[in-house]
Amino acid sequence: MELNYLGVFVAALAGFFTGMAWFSPYVFGNQWMALAHIKMDPHFSGAKMAKIMAAAFVSQLILAYVLSVCLYFLGGYDIVSGLSVAFWMWLGFVATIQLGIVLWEQKPFKLYAIVAGGWLVTMCVMAIALVLIA
Repeated sequence: MELNYLGVFVAALAGFFTGMAWFSPYVFGNQWMALAHIKMDPHFSGAKMAKIMAAAFVSQLILAYVLSVCLYFLGGYDIVSGLSVAFWMWLGFVATIQLGIVLWEQKPFKLYAIVAGGWLVTMCVMAIALVLIA
């Protein structure tokens, strides 16, 4: 297997910006913050924010790489099969694990839907990017 570094990088960027949009105040950011009881810290800027954003991008790179490997081994060579692989990975690994916030942490189901839904959209966008750049 030969890794498509450009595809992984573009997929990570696509995932990163999808997450930024999903959790922006214009989409689900305000609802997510209220449900998760998160208050914006005024000191949450500058170098601290840069470190958080860098770590978030590295996690997107890892996800894009693993998704790329799974697409290769599971035959995700077109958009439909790529989306199928992304969906089944999301269902098996993300949706099930994230359900713990409802079951064990007693958080609202709406919070689960926002977070898990964001990961579904992100993984699907990544899969499309990986398939198109392959």
